[in-house]
Amino acid sequence: MNAKRHAASLLLGVLLAGCGGTPVTPTPAGSSAPTPSATPALSPSPAAVASATARPDPSPSSPTAAASGLPAGWHHGLICREDDSTGCQLHLYDAAGREQPGWPRDLVGGCWPENLAVGTDGVAYIACRIDDQQVLFSAVDVGGTSVPGWPIRATGYPLRVEVGRDGTAYFGTVDEGGDGVLSIHAFGPDGHPGAGWPTALPKTADFTLAPDGIVVGWWYEDVEEETLDLQATRTKYTMIGPDGRTLPGRWPITSIRTATVPVITQDGSLFYTSATGKVWGHDRSGNIIDGWPYQLPYGVPPELRPDGRLMFIVGGGTSAGGTTSDSEVIVLTTAGRMASGWPYRASASLDGPMCCIDCGPYLPHAVSADGTLYIAPWDKDGAQVVALDRRGRVATGWPYRLPAGSRVVELEMGSAGKLVVSLRDCSAQSECCTSDVSRQITLTPAGELTP
Repeated sequence: MNAKRHAASLLLGVLLAGCGGTPVTPTPAGSSAPTPSATPALSPSPAAVASATARPDPSPSSPTAAASGLPAGWHHGLICREDDSTGCQLHLYDAAGREQPGWPRDLVGGCWPENLAVGTDGVAYIACRIDDQQVLFSAVDVGGTSVPGWPIRATGYPLRVEVGRDGTAYFGTVDEGGDGVLSIHAFGPDGHPGAGWPTALPKTADFTLAPDGIVVGWWYEDVEEETLDLQATRTKYTMIGPDGRTLPGRWPITSIRTATVPVITQDGSLFYTSATGKVWGHDRSGNIIDGWPYQLPYGVPPELRPDGRLMFIVGGGTSAGGTTSDSEVIVLTTAGRMASGWPYRASASLDGPMCCIDCGPYLPHAVSADGTLYIAPWDKDGAQVVALDRRGRVATGWPYRLPAGSRVVELEMGSAGKLVVSLRDCSAQSECCTSDVSRQITLTPAGELTP
């Protein structure tokens, strides 16, 4: 197993190219904007086909965006041409997979799932690039009709879309042709721009929303070029209020080298893991919360569980000196203490079937609405799926042992609390180095295989 673990969840990067209209000049967040680094924004390859009930969060389980206002099981599907992600259609399906009346909706330009978000009223907000300079922000209601006041044009590459619980839609764009800063635009449900917006963050920046709608931004300074993973001299975090200005307090705060993407708890506290594996907690003013930091083996990104606690999945492995370490799941309270019943330790690996040297830990897992954690440990004797309750105990009826040679590619929650398990048949391979799916099975909460 690769002993090297990435110290950070990588910045999603600039995914898209923008659309028409008069360029909007952002104002710096706070009294002055930090100095941008000189490194070009990162650009991972876009996905051609994706679906979402609400846009993917920057880190797993982070409750920063509004919960989708769609009925349970309903979801949007974004389908585009595979070669350049244009020719896109936005679909709306019910829980049985049936297309809804008024759908699909044809979209203009190139679109990606990272730029799709769904508000509490079920309105889908999406940003698509029109050409190398312009982006189009659109809002489509549940009936497939464009919301009055939309679409809206701006300049730059679309980076992210978030929707607050009050219906405010936030769009992040990056001006690749200029200084590369991130512009965050805010619009009301009627398309009217928020006072004080857009605001700006430096190059290599990203953002998310706190549960109360406060914008949380972070960026990397002095990023090294031509490295396998993101290497920076500093990582900075800030919070921006509804008026587009930096909140009072110590913002921005700084972590030395490359830290992880943050998670935000219900009370607005910010948590991240530093490059040295220390987990830090900061309150709404930027002050360090009593009880922190907590030392981890390496820079494991935090995840927020449904109960508001912080979870860290440590894959284990072999150090340069030959020492092996168990895999474990650590759950901490927001006071920096180990939660009762945790950690859960396993001598098996929790890694998925991925062998690339330029990607971080790939640890298939899923968390149900009641806090049950599903993981997929494996060793030379085979693989299994394990369900852990809120206190870190193996749930009744588990583990579920998988067929010989199988490895878990993905775990995701399905309908009625069932678990969908995507498998890869590695029986004919000496080393399973692909995430291609061979087949899927579905397991009940009791650990039984469904027909």
